[in-house]
Amino acid sequence: MEVLCIGNSFSQDATRYVYEIARKDGEKINIVNLYSSGCSLERHCKFIQTQEVCYGLEINGQLSWFWINLKTALKNRVWDVITVQQASKFSADFNSYVPFLETLVSYVKEHCPNAKIYVH
Repeated sequence: MEVLCIGNSFSQDATRYVYEIARKDGEKINIVNLYSSGCSLERHCKFIQTQEVCYGLEINGQLSWFWINLKTALKNRVWDVITVQQASKFSADFNSYVPFLETLVSYVKEHCPNAKIYVH
């Protein structure tokens, strides 16, 4: 399974040990995490517009020390699952998701139409 997380430090926390746990259980999984500290859905959408190389790239819970933009990451491989994440300080405010969640999901679907998309 190929998993891409578009998030922030909380997606770092969530993906840190998943690869090792799955591997020890015999599961084949690759988890790539794109993080930008404190990144909100609004900021993810701004990064779409600018194509800025602003996401730290983590692979299977390990820092790669490479930076990437979202479009390049989406085109990098065929993703089975893609998660998107709101910044924690806005996560309980439904209004902070509008229209940014729809914009981000539409962009992801444009480049990865077969991926299952979840809000983390």
